[in-house]
Amino acid sequence: ELAILDICFGLGYNTFSTLYFYTLFGLPCRLIIYSPEIDEKMLNNLTYFPYPKEFENLALPEILYNLLTKQQYSTPQLHIDLFIGNAQDYLKMFAKQSIDIIYHDAFSPKENPSLWSTEFFGDLSLLLKQDGILSTYSQSRVIRHRALSQGFLVYDCKAKLRDIRAGSLMSKQDISHNALLSQFYHLKPWSKPILH
Repeated sequence: ELAILDICFGLGYNTFSTLYFYTLFGLPCRLIIYSPEIDEKMLNNLTYFPYPKEFENLALPEILYNLLTKQQYSTPQLHIDLFIGNAQDYLKMFAKQSIDIIYHDAFSPKENPSLWSTEFFGDLSLLLKQDGILSTYSQSRVIRHRALSQGFLVYDCKAKLRDIRAGSLMSKQDISHNALLSQFYHLKPWSKPILH
């Protein structure tokens, strides 16, 4: 099994992109995606959202119907759990070190400060497996300091193959020489700047 925590569901791009690549490469494991979302009004409008053509083969109408009516979608190889509510409350439901990958894609710290707090990074650290990875679009020095203070190693991350926005990868162990990640990303360890 591969367990992914997608914070927050939003329009579903992280979840659906993961499902797209999971299907494209035929990964030989069960995929489980957990995702909180507090904006129920936005969720109810997703059936009208114009998703990219790459998602056409994903049975999105069926997936969205089940997520919006039952808060889950399940097949033998896939399970998606949508929690409508506060992400901090949702995290309390998970066992320690039960998540392989975390997509930290919450609205900006200015709009949603609790999901970028030192305490929240502490909660994420407890859930992430020792060899797990957290990805985020944030390159904020303040956010990186908070992650460092909770035991994460932080890396500048830039995609090699496409013009994709740079971000940060975080982990509990050194991933700077990870062969699989190095195929797709330029990783540079980031450390707290020394002030003179």
